[in-house]
Formats: sequence, structure tokens, C-alpha cells
Amino acid sequence: MMENAQQYETGPLKKSEAKTERKSGRRSKWSDLKVGVIPLPHYIGLASIIFLAAYFSKLPSDMIGGFAVIIILGMLLGDIGLKVPILKDIGGPAILSIFVPSVLVFLNVFNPSVTDAVTALMKEANFLYFYISCLVAGSIIGMNRTVLVKGFVRMFVPLVAGTLASVGMG
Repeated sequence: MMENAQQYETGPLKKSEAKTERKSGRRSKWSDLKVGVIPLPHYIGLASIIFLAAYFSKLPSDMIGGFAVIIILGMLLGDIGLKVPILKDIGGPAILSIFVPSVLVFLNVFNPSVTDAVTALMKEANFLYFYISCLVAGSIIGMNRTVLVKGFVRMFVPLVAGTLASVGMG
């Protein structure tokens, strides 16, 4: 009789409860861990492919190879920067993503094919200019309209005066 009463109180499992009961295996624990937005097993697979391609000098020296390197390394360093206690409060993902690869290149840790691929992406394909222009445009678009108009009005008169003065000076 008591079992019947408990059955009526709890009722059947909801979809979310059934899903959590199914995810109790060892594989699901690994899949729950993520590096950035990628599950850990997928990240390990991608990183190992890129590492092996770089190790055997098979990494293409173009945008594809450069993107592969900077995305995989950037996701890992960004994720570490989010989890280190002091760094996460002062911009750790950006700090680690900028300085750690710079130190690794300085110490010649990377294979020449890796540096060639990233150089091709940043210098020859001008991806850095594209990224900076998207960052500036996104910041301007994200601004409040009234603040943007007030700032433009305040800058317009000195901008025109400076332009006229520089044209007048030759």
C-alpha cells in the first residue's frame, strides 16, 4: 500500500529527469567537460589532429592552417584564463591568449609550419585588420544612440577646426 502511495506522489519521470538518468555513464562525464564551447573529447581530437599536422609539417601555410592553430590555442588559453582566480578578474583570457603564444614563438616551441600558417593568416590575408575593424564597428553599433550623437556633436567642431588648420598650414 505504501509503494502505491509513493508511486502517485512522484509520478512518471519527466523528460529532463530521464535524460539525467541516462547520462550516468563514464562517457557522459567526459562529454560534460568543455574547452570553450567544444566538449573535451572533440577538443582533444581536433587539437591532436592539428598538433600532428604541425609536428609532421603537414599543416597548410594558409588561412585554414592559421585559423586552426589560433582557434584551438585561443580556446584553450581563454578557458584557462577564465578559471584562474586572479586572472579571471583582470582579463585573463585576453592576457593569456596574447602573451602565451608570443612567449612560445620567442622560445621557438612552435614548428616553422605553425608560425608560417599564422603569419600567412595575419600578414598576407590581413585578418588582423579585418578583426580590428569588426571590433570597432561592433563597438560603435553597440553604443547607445543618444551617447553616440552627443559624442559626435562634441567632436565635430574640433575635428573640422583641426582639419581646416592642417589644410591651411599645408
